[in-house]
Amino acid sequence: MAAIFNSRLYLVVVVVMVIALQCTYARNHDAMGHDPVPNYCQYTINLAAKGYDVVAYFSLDAKSNGTIGSSEHSFVFNNATFHFSSVQNMVMFKSNPWKYHPAFGGFCAFGMAKFPSTLKELQQHPPIGPPICPLTQWTVFNGTLYLNDCATRDQWLANRDTFIKDAVDRWQSYFGMQHGGPTNIDCFGP
Repeated sequence: MAAIFNSRLYLVVVVVMVIALQCTYARNHDAMGHDPVPNYCQYTINLAAKGYDVVAYFSLDAKSNGTIGSSEHSFVFNNATFHFSSVQNMVMFKSNPWKYHPAFGGFCAFGMAKFPSTLKELQQHPPIGPPICPLTQWTVFNGTLYLNDCATRDQWLANRDTFIKDAVDRWQSYFGMQHGGPTNIDCFGP
């Protein structure tokens, strides 16, 4: 009797695993089986910018803290959930997401400028730069939001133009365009 129970349990576990793999594959691939946006980790929320309102940065004084968003005002874009502090900010984002979407997918801008040099290297040695600190380590420059980690913002600002050029070149070499690629959901592994 125990052998029958164990074989049935094993069969149930295998079936559940197959279904889970099929669901994960279907969720992350288009009808042709391509993965158009690399999704390095599978969180259920996929929260962008650690829940900070990416639209609010554009109206803040440069020395202000970022504004935390609310799950009551959320919108999914590029496989990530964005939270907003108001309906108005959510509507603004929906009308033109790439205008407010952080540069380099919301990964550390300084890290993108410095490391790693190829997409293959990135996949072998994550992360894409260090984790971001959206409360205080942000910059809006020429209409673009840049997020940084807690220790690099001053270095970033000291040589911002060069770092932006390097980071744009690197991001485009990875993903072929400036507006594309993954959105940082605080998950870095391949």
